Amino acid sequence: MSIVSTSGRLFYTKYNVASTGFVYDSNGNADSDTGWQNCQADYIVVQTRLATHLRSGNLTLRIEGKFDTMDRAASIKTAVYTAAQDIDELHVIDERLKEIRVGVKSGTVPASLLASPCYVYAGLCLTEAR
Repeated sequence: MSIVSTSGRLFYTKYNVASTGFVYDSNGNADSDTGWQNCQADYIVVQTRLATHLRSGNLTLRIEGKFDTMDRAASIKTAVYTAAQDIDELHVIDERLKEIRVGVKSGTVPASLLASPCYVYAGLCLTEAR
């Protein structure tokens, strides 16, 4: 197989996670219609990075997807971080999805860490092959 095309989309760029509930865009929106990206492609990869100190005990990242047959979010992969990453992670998505999004949430924030940022980056890479 040869690659016909690739395209990328961003979910978060240096988003400072402060919510203890899942949010789905860099404005902190948590509603069910927020953050969805069309992802109909042969290969789907989500790239994530936690760039600075955690401002909480942990940070949870959840990749969600929707299939053509159901208009409901399903959890595809979940990762819990307790320290900043020194390199990005790639999450290969094996499911054939219609839409995908990334949710992030912070754990309880101790008073001593309230001023510390918790920057998250996440993007989507779609590849078509023949």
